[in-house]
Amino acid sequence: MIDISNVTVEQIKYAIQDIWSNEQLFILYTGNLSSEKVQNIFKFSEITDQEFTFSNSLLIDSKRSKLRTEKKQLVLPDSKIVNTSLVYELDSNLVSKNGLLLSLLSRLIAFGDMGFLSQELRNSAIPMYYVMTLPLSFKYEDMLIINFVTKQEHTFDIVQKIQKSIKDIDNQLNSIEPYFEIAKQGLLNDINKSQKSDFGAMNYIGQSLLYNHHLDRMNETNEKINNISFLNLKELCKENSFRCRTCILYR
Repeated sequence: MIDISNVTVEQIKYAIQDIWSNEQLFILYTGNLSSEKVQNIFKFSEITDQEFTFSNSLLIDSKRSKLRTEKKQLVLPDSKIVNTSLVYELDSNLVSKNGLLLSLLSRLIAFGDMGFLSQELRNSAIPMYYVMTLPLSFKYEDMLIINFVTKQEHTFDIVQKIQKSIKDIDNQLNSIEPYFEIAKQGLLNDINKSQKSDFGAMNYIGQSLLYNHHLDRMNETNEKINNISFLNLKELCKENSFRCRTCILYR
């Protein structure tokens, strides 16, 4: 997930609002990297036509990337590992109207080994530590975040694969239709758990929905999720493109 060990939701919110006018791809990463290394890793000239600068970047302190291995915390060497999040803006105000649908879509993109993006990245020759997605909505922005952790030298290749998959998301969904009902049940379970946690240590997917949509009654949430069909999801992707915007938050 996004490393929010010492970064508040409000900080991320205002950071995104500050750079929202930049028609680029938004990338959030953790790691002890110089600006020169970052520019080389992400190869911005190959991703966007705009010249890469740090003029609109925002400094946010972040701790070393950590991955949980069973009951132990594995501290990854920052010089070799990059934690990257790609944030996609949605064209319409989808989160306020279809927050549950967007949450379900995020699971089917990277749902364990079932999501189409999880399958593509994990079956490639590029070593992945993990890949996940989540919706993160604020008052004025709607977005879908795709996060992954891998070695520096593989970052740009993964960005390209993700961009290609998201562009063809309507066709990609066909491959994961068998897991649709499983994903719905998983979403219900997460929301149920999030109702029992405080906001500071939230289950990010479930609690963000409760916070933004006031779905504080489990039976109401259950009914809304059960009424979502695979056709709803297909229509969502057909009618709304995913636009990229870019910035870097770095040490």
